[in-house]
Amino acid sequence: MGAMGTASRSVIALALASLAVAASPVHAEVSFEEKRLFTVPVPPAGWLEEDWEPIISADGRRGAALVPLWRGAKPRQEFQSGPRGTKRCNLLVVDDRVVDPCNWSDASPTFSPDGRHVVYVRAHRHDANIYVDGTEVVRPSDVPRGAGMLADGTLAYVLAAPVPKGRSKERLIVGDHEDPPFEGLVHTTLSPDGSAVAYVGRNADRETVMVRGRKLGDFDSVYAIAWTPDGREVVVFARALKCQPPACWCISRGGVCVPEDHLGPGPWAFSPDGARVALVHQRSLPCDGCRPGRDDRYWVTYGAMRGPEVLDVRAGPVIDARGAHVAYAALVAGGGVRVFRDAQPVGELLQQGGQIAFSPDGAHLAWSGSAGGHFHVFVDGVPAPAHDWVYDGKFDPAGKQVAYAARDQPGGPWRIIAGTASGPACDWVGPLRWSADGKRVAYAARIGREVWWKVLPVP
Repeated sequence: MGAMGTASRSVIALALASLAVAASPVHAEVSFEEKRLFTVPVPPAGWLEEDWEPIISADGRRGAALVPLWRGAKPRQEFQSGPRGTKRCNLLVVDDRVVDPCNWSDASPTFSPDGRHVVYVRAHRHDANIYVDGTEVVRPSDVPRGAGMLADGTLAYVLAAPVPKGRSKERLIVGDHEDPPFEGLVHTTLSPDGSAVAYVGRNADRETVMVRGRKLGDFDSVYAIAWTPDGREVVVFARALKCQPPACWCISRGGVCVPEDHLGPGPWAFSPDGARVALVHQRSLPCDGCRPGRDDRYWVTYGAMRGPEVLDVRAGPVIDARGAHVAYAALVAGGGVRVFRDAQPVGELLQQGGQIAFSPDGAHLAWSGSAGGHFHVFVDGVPAPAHDWVYDGKFDPAGKQVAYAARDQPGGPWRIIAGTASGPACDWVGPLRWSADGKRVAYAARIGREVWWKVLPVP
């Protein structure tokens, strides 16, 4: 729901770019000092796309950007392709320095989990190489699709090798270890401590889950994988290679994939100890004229809790920090969206539902949604002021108030709002963080070509 950039980047590059972010709670202390991180310069020739998203280190102290640069006449309208003969490369900026004025690689630069190092790919006509802190460290014979760094400084990157009369083969290299090749790599995720990588390798006849360089299992298709909060295991939500409906979708914790009746591909969430999973179930109605997938019914389970049947699950499920409560938003019969807490509806009927968040102690619930044609953040059913759109609501550590991003008109600027405090107008804002004392909110922001780490004092 955020103001996201539209730069063309490979799936692998984005997946590896997320590695540092995934480990940030453990390895980086967030800065609460406001500073300008960098400015993207005006190129001497060509024009830059206006809608781009910066990459920020987990501590907020460093920034980078890979901005599409076009050579030739600028299109008259947004999203219109350039004229024939127009060439595109990427302007690569790191810490207020132009590293490459015309980089042919679409792999996003990444920061190490502690923010001390930056990894990026530079590609030109005849080669594509991997750099760490400005020094070339890998000159591969195949094409690097993305690169990142583990918590201990080990380099992880993906190489793509061309195959005659077929799709290229992609493989992950972590340090000196090289995994087997696949037709594609998806669902790349870092362990909570930042020490290991898990992902799904796709081939024509199956999908393979790889963890720490070893095969965890083969499946017909994998919807999602996730590390347990303690990082000891990877849980797989997949469709078994051989199955009998309605128990084709199953949950695997490294061994047999245990089937669940009426389990379909959909959102899921772990309890903090990793022992329980909140799941969305689905069944088709046995009636003449019913349309599979469109006239189905859904419900959420969490341990012994089973929610009521609904028309669709629109947000969540989310679980509180103690693992005691689950909440989600669902489309209900008769129209409208309801928020449920432990299978019981709360708050008013909404036209559209958004994100859901528990307070740190689980006593309060916040959600976003539209009512009366406007979007609000609701806290225990009480609406905040109306906006055109809101997202990324987070409670302060004491659970007393919620900060969120909002805009007041379509295509308008974004602001961070926390209680009576409101930040400056921005073209883009990143995820927000509360200080431990609840008196400041820190976030990344782009204002034109300038990228800032902003700090909003909260009364």
